[in-house]
Amino acid sequence: MADKKLSDLQTQMIAVSSDEAAVDALREERQSILAEAAERSDLRERMNDMINFLDEMPQAITEYSDVITRRLVEKITIFDEKIVVELKSGLEMEVEA
Repeated sequence: MADKKLSDLQTQMIAVSSDEAAVDALREERQSILAEAAERSDLRERMNDMINFLDEMPQAITEYSDVITRRLVEKITIFDEKIVVELKSGLEMEVEA
């Protein structure tokens, strides 16, 4: 009788431990999804800021403006064969050098 009870308890412990592993995996997946959603929201907000900024411009851009450049460009990387311009929205443009 005690052996049967012990066997049942061991079976329950194994079931609970595998459930905990599944719960932990689901928690990690949820956290990953939330982080990705926050990143997308941030990107969307930055792109909307850029669009609003450009919409507020009274005319077409015909000459260099330091204000516009600093507002839109995150960084410029120069390679031997190309130039990569990364915008604050996350978009990248490549120009052959």
